[in-house]
Amino acid sequence: MEPISFILSLAIIVTATMVISVFNPVHSVFWLVLSFLSSALLFVQIGLDFIALLFIIVYVGAIAVLFLFVIMMLQVNSNEMKIPTLYEFIPLGVLLVSLLLFKLVSSLSYLEFTTSSVISEPLQVLTLNNITSVATILYTNFQFAFILLSLILLVALIGAILLTHSLSLEVKRQSSFVQIARATT
Repeated sequence: MEPISFILSLAIIVTATMVISVFNPVHSVFWLVLSFLSSALLFVQIGLDFIALLFIIVYVGAIAVLFLFVIMMLQVNSNEMKIPTLYEFIPLGVLLVSLLLFKLVSSLSYLEFTTSSVISEPLQVLTLNNITSVATILYTNFQFAFILLSLILLVALIGAILLTHSLSLEVKRQSSFVQIARATT
């Protein structure tokens, strides 16, 4: 394992641990954003550029910002939150660690460490990068699904705008029909 991969993997583990261990929800979302960015950098490092771009756009750009705005709109007061003690989590932690160790030991018993499983012939490498190959497949084989998905997202966007749009009497609005009627007379 390369040192940069090890550092990024360690950063993902540390930031994910901080997400669940920090008591302030806003700080938790910031740690979540750092975890997603570390994951995206790890994907770039192993050569999956398109997946890294999707992580940044979808997770950091949409979900984390949405979480942050929801938490800020809820106005969570840190004085009202009950800070749990460490002893409350010990039974659950012991149960989860024992389950994970059991799964690890049981999965290691099925592995075969022989040289026959190693590929003896070199793999044929494609000259296209990830983004080009995904775009080619998306726009040639899945044209209808792509257009249908874009229409569904457009309807969801219009629905969200209509749901949040409120007509109140305090806000001054212009009536285009009245203005057009004045201009023609």
